[in-house]
Amino acid sequence: MVVLKGVSYAVNNPTKEMMYIPTSKDVKFKSKGWTDMFGGRLGKLSGARVSNVFKHSIPDLMFYGTLFSFGLIGVWMIAAIFVGRKNKELIDKNHIIE
Repeated sequence: MVVLKGVSYAVNNPTKEMMYIPTSKDVKFKSKGWTDMFGGRLGKLSGARVSNVFKHSIPDLMFYGTLFSFGLIGVWMIAAIFVGRKNKELIDKNHIIE
């Protein structure tokens, strides 16, 4: 748990902060609050639900938990590519999102 918290603090938080660069202070404030509060809790809820459904069978938990995780990784990869391209476009054009 200590390693997980350390990695989250060292990698995840600076990465989230970098993605707010081309926004106004109002948008940054509102989106950061939502991301920090609901995004983190929804992630924990999803993991807990998968674990709870398959708590009686470790092989099923490993198989379906891995499939669920790979699905999330796929969604995150698509979102990261889209957001990264949009971020680069906004920075190159010196625009901000209002």
